[in-house]
Amino acid sequence: MEYQYTYETMFVGMQLETVVHPITQDFVAEYVASTGDTHPWHTGGPTPFDGIIAPPMMFLKFSSSTMGIGGTQRPSGGIHAFHEFHYLAPLYVGRTLTTTGKVVDRYEKKGRKYISVATESVDDLGTVIGRTRFSSIFPF
Repeated sequence: MEYQYTYETMFVGMQLETVVHPITQDFVAEYVASTGDTHPWHTGGPTPFDGIIAPPMMFLKFSSSTMGIGGTQRPSGGIHAFHEFHYLAPLYVGRTLTTTGKVVDRYEKKGRKYISVATESVDDLGTVIGRTRFSSIFPF
């Protein structure tokens, strides 16, 4: 199988796929059901915000998708080496989230090939919801 994203094809500054996803109540309900995060702010109860908000971890769902939906465009057998994330604003139900990513580092260490990616998730009003940076060890 030929993969779109391999260590050899990726370079620092490379823009990755843009992922656009509407944040619907059904999508939040599915996420809440899978994680058990039934806080009333996510399920329609009273909130100190201007509406129902998605669980904070939800925006992370799209960071690895910048390398293909579900990461399918990169080879299997890699290792998730590092991940940091910054929550900057609540993500409201009814908004559309756009996540972009780019390669920010590429290096070898102890015979292993590393790629580091930075992502940013912004809602349809232009509010930055969160930023991530993750590093993966690529098998080839």
